[in-house]
Amino acid sequence: MEYKYIDIHSHHTDVSPDCIRILNYCPGYDREHPESSKQYFSVGVHPWYIESVKKMPGMELFSLRNVLAIGETGLDKLRGPAMDVQERWFVMHIMRSEQLSKPLILHNVKSTQKILEHYNRHKPLQPWIMHGFQGNSNAIEQFEGLPVYFSFGIRALISSKTIDFFRRVDPSKIFAETDENSAAIELVYLSLAKIRETSVTELKKQVYKNFAVVFKALH
Repeated sequence: MEYKYIDIHSHHTDVSPDCIRILNYCPGYDREHPESSKQYFSVGVHPWYIESVKKMPGMELFSLRNVLAIGETGLDKLRGPAMDVQERWFVMHIMRSEQLSKPLILHNVKSTQKILEHYNRHKPLQPWIMHGFQGNSNAIEQFEGLPVYFSFGIRALISSKTIDFFRRVDPSKIFAETDENSAAIELVYLSLAKIRETSVTELKKQVYKNFAVVFKALH
């Protein structure tokens, strides 16, 4: 079986028959709208844009069949409104995720402990995916046994701590992404496969299996 590339989080609208891509949609910032597109989406309000978006999208947008996930949402200690404001919006996204039984895609900047606190407080049933993960190996122990996944892009190659994490994390917990980077998803997989000392074919197979587990509704 030839497995497709999975691009779990992207802002690139180009279509490829070899790739399953989840486009990010934040109202007012991303041009491709789920209602007028046949592509897959995640929908949410990025913590940077809370003050300009002002209002959570309606349930009808989150409920669209081609909206596979909620987010990106999350917490950012370096940019965005006050942390208590970010946390209120984060909780609203958690509630949407649980109400609609759709995975949650997370933006996390220096907020791993806070995110873990919310996980333990809300005890979600849906998987959480930390996109563009750039943390260290401590997160392996922090999230051990939980349905929390980690997505890596080209920027993961910059940090030696993230490279070490990627080598050590359970392969059943990994995804790959392009995000806003111009690097093609094929290059992302090639680079990540080299770090794990495996083949692109094996990495595609593993990530596809992870996708099938997280997005059960498609299988």
